[in-house]
Amino acid sequence: MFTKTQLPHTLNGILFVALFSTAAWYIASFEFFKNLGLSPLIIGIVIGAFYANTLRMHLPEEWNPGINFSTKTLLRAAIIFYGFRITFQT
Repeated sequence: MFTKTQLPHTLNGILFVALFSTAAWYIASFEFFKNLGLSPLIIGIVIGAFYANTLRMHLPEEWNPGINFSTKTLLRAAIIFYGFRITFQT
């Protein structure tokens, strides 16, 4: 995944996911979504589902290692931290 030859493509995939994450953070800051109580993580999951069903086949195949790393490792870590947040808030 992080070999020297694939590193630029992997980073492109991670940056693509970071763009989605930034978009989710921005969308969550709208007053409508604040009133609903939706966090950026939930909005990011919805955006990710939209991506998986529509855009996935239109991106370069070389980006898949970075996208897979983000979905397998980073998303799981984010969900764990989100669970800690809910636990500590209650």
